Amino acid sequence: MASQELSSQASALARATNDGDHVAASTLLSQSMPALRNASRAIAGRTMDAEDLLAAALLSTWEKWTQGRGPVENTHAYITQAMRNRVRDEVRAPRSRNVALDTLGFELTLPDETERVHALLDHAIVAVAMGRLTDEQRMLLTHIVVDGEKPQAVAGHLGRSAGRISSALYRAKAALRFELATECLHRACTDADCRTDRASVALRLASGAALVLEDAVLAAARACGGCWSGVQAYTNLGGLAVAASIR
Repeated sequence: MASQELSSQASALARATNDGDHVAASTLLSQSMPALRNASRAIAGRTMDAEDLLAAALLSTWEKWTQGRGPVENTHAYITQAMRNRVRDEVRAPRSRNVALDTLGFELTLPDETERVHALLDHAIVAVAMGRLTDEQRMLLTHIVVDGEKPQAVAGHLGRSAGRISSALYRAKAALRFELATECLHRACTDADCRTDRASVALRLASGAALVLEDAVLAAARACGGCWSGVQAYTNLGGLAVAASIR
C-alpha cells in the first residue's frame, strides 16, 4: 500500500509538472535523482558518460514538460527509456560500430520506492538559468546537448564553420554554468546585508576548478551561511547541472 501511495503521489507530481508547476518538478526530480543516477550508470556502461547520458534525458524530458506534453506517470520509466534509446542511437552511429553489443547487456528494473532519498535539486533553477541565455546559446544547447546533433551538422544549417560552432557551444556551456551558480546563490542567501561577492563565487564555481576551501573567494562565501548553502546547492544539482554544463 505504501508503494502504491508513493506511486500515486509521483503521478500527481508529474501531472502538476506537465502543467507548469516548477515546485512539483523540483519535488519529483529530487525524489527520483538517486535512482535515475543508478540507472544511467547501468545503461551507459562503457558506451557513454553516465552523467552526460542522464543530463540529456532530463533536458529532453523537461523540454516536453514545458510544452505540456511530457510524461504524467511513471516518470522514472520514461526517462530510463529515453536513456536506453540514446545509447542505442550511439551504438548504431557509424563511429560506434566497433562497440560490441554485448557491452549493453544490462537489465533495467523499476527501483524500489524505499530507495528514494531527497537530494537537493531544484529544477526551476535550470529553467531560470536557461532563460537568461541568449537565443543562440539556448539553440546550441538544445540541438547539440539535448537532441544529440553533431556540431558539424548544426554548422551546416547555420552556414558557419564547425570550429565556430564548437567555440560558441563552449561559451554557452560556460554561460549556463555561471547562471546556474548565480541562481543557486540568489535563492539560498536572503540576507540583504550580505557582502559576499556572489559574482566572483559564481565564476569560481562555473570554472569547473577543484573547490579548495582555502580559496579566498570560497572562504568568503563560507562565512555567510546562506551563500555557503548556495554553493552546496550548485554542487548538488546533479544531472540537471551537468545537462546544463556538460564538460
